[in-house]
Parts: sequence; structure tokens; C-alpha cells
Amino acid sequence: MISLVKHSEFEFISSVAIPCAILATMSVTYLCLFADKNLGRIGPLGIDAVIRIVGFFVSAIGVGLVFYGAIEAFQDYGALKVH
Repeated sequence: MISLVKHSEFEFISSVAIPCAILATMSVTYLCLFADKNLGRIGPLGIDAVIRIVGFFVSAIGVGLVFYGAIEAFQDYGALKVH
């Protein structure tokens, strides 16, 4: 697998995207943890949307972990050949 981060044209994009993703995750987590304080600002439907979005990301991470774990297990037992 080729890493795109090592190529010079993607270094700036990666160095900006990673902190932005961390900041977005922290913001969504803050909104979820302090929902009672922010309820007046974004309303119950906004809180529900934030919770659904976080749930989607958590489930996507879980599916990715299971998928890569299964692929690695198949490779270790010789059921899947890597070129």
C-alpha cells in the first residue's frame, strides 16, 4: 500500500486536515457531553443529529476494525494471498 502522506504535494494538506479532524471531533464531543447547556442554542433536533453523526462515525470505525482484523486473520492462515 502506498502512503500519500510521504509525497510532498500532500504534506501540507495532511498537516492541515489532521488538526481540523481533531478539532471537529472535540467540538462534536463537547456538544454531546454538555448537551443540556447547548440545548437552547441548537435545540433537541440538533442534539439528536449530533448524536446520530457521532454514532455513525463510531460504527464506521468499528466496521473498519473488524474488516481489517478479518483480512489480517485470513492472510495469517493462508486463506488470502497478498501479491
